[in-house]
Amino acid sequence: MYVRALTEAELTAAKADFPELVFEKPGYQKFHLPPGSVTLDPAALRVLRDGGWVNNTDKIILQKDMAFEGIDGANKIKLTVNSEPQGARVYSGSKLVGTTPLTLEYNIRTVNYSSGVSRLAPLVAVHDACLPERQDLELRIDPDWRYENGQNHEYAALFLLRRDPNYAPPVIVQGQSRNQRNLNLNVRREKDALDLLQQAGQIGIIFKSLQPVQ
Repeated sequence: MYVRALTEAELTAAKADFPELVFEKPGYQKFHLPPGSVTLDPAALRVLRDGGWVNNTDKIILQKDMAFEGIDGANKIKLTVNSEPQGARVYSGSKLVGTTPLTLEYNIRTVNYSSGVSRLAPLVAVHDACLPERQDLELRIDPDWRYENGQNHEYAALFLLRRDPNYAPPVIVQGQSRNQRNLNLNVRREKDALDLLQQAGQIGIIFKSLQPVQ
């Protein structure tokens, strides 16, 4: 936007002269508006003499520069990652990036505009009760996005995890300390052995082995 206050001489002449204006934007061809003059009508003069502004609403259309490759990181990908069931740990390579649901952000590179795709690092979802699953994501990129700046383009990935048939949920004993849980597990193992030894007539020996140490 070009803004300029008029001089008293221009107000008296009801005419304003303007220099050449050049419009520039990354990815677009320069536009040169040659110097010229504007004749002020009586209504415009009254507004200007009262301290107001007169707007020229002419619209300049810039032409795209087809050789423009874009700017690295000017625009971003926002990838929403979810899983069924939720709560899966998501890894990119060997790095833990979060737990579902989560949102990941990637820069769009100039090579993505020319190729029309963005190949992301593989994502692996891991859930204790399920088999791990990997996704190799190839996202479509619109080449015209290279003319934008500061835009986020949203995508989504969903992991449908299969139950692990060998999964056994952990046994949780509430209201006991860790030492008490270990003691209970040891006693349970001894009791299993006791049942076997009882059949062999050795219950007396095992009973003594279970007595608390004074």
